[in-house]
Amino acid sequence: MNLNQYYTQQRYSDLLVGRLLSESPQIAVDLGFGDGELLFAARRRWHEINLVGVDIDPKNVLKANQAKIISAIEFDGFNPSLPEIIQERFGNINLLISNPPYFPKDNDKSTREIIKKAGMSQCIPATCKKIPAELIFLAQNIAMLSKSGEIGIILPAGVISGERWKGVREFLFSELKVNNLIQLPSDSFINTDAQTFILTLSKEKSRRDFITLSHATHSSTLNVKINDAINRADFLYYSSFLNNVCEQNLNEESFSILRGSLSHTFLRKHVAEYLHTTDLPSKPSSLNLTNSPISNANNAIKGDILLARVGRRCLGKVAIVESGSIPVSDCVIIVRAKSDEERNQIWRILSAPKSRMTLYNRSLGVGAKYITHSIVKEYLIDVRSAT
Repeated sequence: MNLNQYYTQQRYSDLLVGRLLSESPQIAVDLGFGDGELLFAARRRWHEINLVGVDIDPKNVLKANQAKIISAIEFDGFNPSLPEIIQERFGNINLLISNPPYFPKDNDKSTREIIKKAGMSQCIPATCKKIPAELIFLAQNIAMLSKSGEIGIILPAGVISGERWKGVREFLFSELKVNNLIQLPSDSFINTDAQTFILTLSKEKSRRDFITLSHATHSSTLNVKINDAINRADFLYYSSFLNNVCEQNLNEESFSILRGSLSHTFLRKHVAEYLHTTDLPSKPSSLNLTNSPISNANNAIKGDILLARVGRRCLGKVAIVESGSIPVSDCVIIVRAKSDEERNQIWRILSAPKSRMTLYNRSLGVGAKYITHSIVKEYLIDVRSAT
């Protein structure tokens, strides 16, 4: 049975539970409790708390019930009747903790009912055929939460910073109270390097006009206006704007940005000479290319600055074309300056040691990280020093 389970390490379970504002909750419920680590973290903080775990995996349920620490229930977390069943059996729930599974789920009748009970129907486009399982689990938790309760949940980057789920963030940040939003290191879970976040919520509406962002390995915090956080709410993105000193700002007229128009697969089959992310040097340097441009494609030309657009290992690799012209794949971004002076300034920014990490911190995506035209443009216009 492959349930896309990524069990929580103790340090991140303790971090999540330690940031909860609840003083003396009576019951903690974990929907999809897995090996029970989040619930055990709750017991480490509140010694008398009752632990309730819901999981579809009979092995997890059997093991928990044999240990007699967690009251484990074998039940489908995607069943819309779950909130009523839990409330009928345990009463009002004032603490819900969860590290949900990550996979796309059909937007069927049951899913729509769960989303509706949480008040999130307006967040999901009617044409959406698949919804991330973690969003459905989040909705289930919201539906189960009492007015005075709190949720602590681990969510992937797509929910926190992805464009597609911007409406979900608007609902969470406007209709609920965000107590903590903590970015975790990308290696937080075994067998995946997906970027994840701890989100803690209360059902009361927030009176603040900002969200406080933090990171598990940073001591500082950042207060970001709610409207900006709705756009994206990852700590490393906003921290990448700090501590800059300006030499001379670029503007939108200083350069143009385009990306390869043909896929790597197509180019590999049909073109003798082309450039892909794996062809970019590991350190910033110049390229002397053959002169083999093709029609109906975006070709790199002399003076172009090339950036790897995708890939955790390749993203942000940069090179400048000294001579020649060949097509580039759609995994490569071309920055084309309007003048030699502007080209030199762009190259100083993008080839600086800090630049690659800064672009990575501003990237999007859960597992496969990527940067967009707008991220590169924003960085070049707003950056005041990449050194």
